[in-house]
Amino acid sequence: MTTKESEPLAELYEKTVSHDWDQVFKEGKTKFQLPKECITGHVEGQALKMLIHMSQARRVLEIGMFTGYGALSMAEGLPDDGCLVACELEPYLKEFAQPIFDKSPHGKKITVKTGPAMDTLKGPCS
Repeated sequence: MTTKESEPLAELYEKTVSHDWDQVFKEGKTKFQLPKECITGHVEGQALKMLIHMSQARRVLEIGMFTGYGALSMAEGLPDDGCLVACELEPYLKEFAQPIFDKSPHGKKITVKTGPAMDTLKGPCS
């Protein structure tokens, strides 16, 4: 039992679990077959948000975001001037998550960098 998730998180969760990930892979839109079970769940998301808030983090690095539920959860725990960089290998996942990030007042804190993590780690937070 935990705090209710925000509307953007609920929308992202529903969009993720109802998406046909097998078809996306068959169409060649992703390099890997991605199971919807990879999503961070509600309780895990709230725990991440709490840890970010309690530690007074201002910058967060996430390696591998899947559809962004964990990233958005953590962004909700960041201060207004905080930032989260999510390194994601699959460009499709950035396209999938970005519309929901854009709906959230916390989405502006998230920068998704696509490509191998070692390449995307170079540079500033945004």
